[in-house]
Formats: sequence, C-alpha cells, structure tokens
Amino acid sequence: MIIKPTYEKSYLIRFSRGKDVQTTEVVDATAEDVRVLICNALKGHFAHPQAKVAATKIVVLEVDHVRKKSSISKFIYQNKERVIEKDFALVFNLSPRQVRIEIEKAIRQC
Repeated sequence: MIIKPTYEKSYLIRFSRGKDVQTTEVVDATAEDVRVLICNALKGHFAHPQAKVAATKIVVLEVDHVRKKSSISKFIYQNKERVIEKDFALVFNLSPRQVRIEIEKAIRQC
C-alpha cells in the first residue's frame, strides 16, 4: 500500500464552453508556472476577453489545502494603453477537450 502524497497547494484548471466542462489538476507548481504553461501551449489561439466569439473559457483555481481556501488566479491582458486583469482566458477554435489534451501534453513534456 502507498499513502497518497499531499501538497500545500494545487491548481485546478477548468476548461468550459456551454455544458462541456473539463478539468485538470496540477500539483508541485506555482500560479505563474501554470499561467506560463497555458500561454505557451496555446500560443496563437487566444481571443480578446471581451470578444463575442464562441470560445473555450479557461479558469485557474488555486486551492490551498493547509488554510482550506481557494482563489482564482488572474490572467493579464496587455494593450498599448492599458492592462486588463481577468479571471479567465478565452481560447478559440478548440473545444474544451482539445484544450485539456494540449495542456496535459505540455505538462508531460515539462
């Protein structure tokens, strides 16, 4: 028998569009590592956060197992004039399942 290891923090990455919801859990990482991983794996597929297109929404939930708290990690969009912080990122031309597969593939390569 083996006892399941526990980590101080884990990150739930939730991909959703309509009723289709996919989830991946990442441990032994930081919030910045998760955001960089998502940005590098899906380069060229991001939509503006206020765009009116059919897109998959990505939300990163940080779960602290010691303090029993959770919070949403913010994504930062930069324009020439201003910086926008959103709770989500939008990815077009990929279904939630395809996005989850791409993220898990990128995690395995790290």
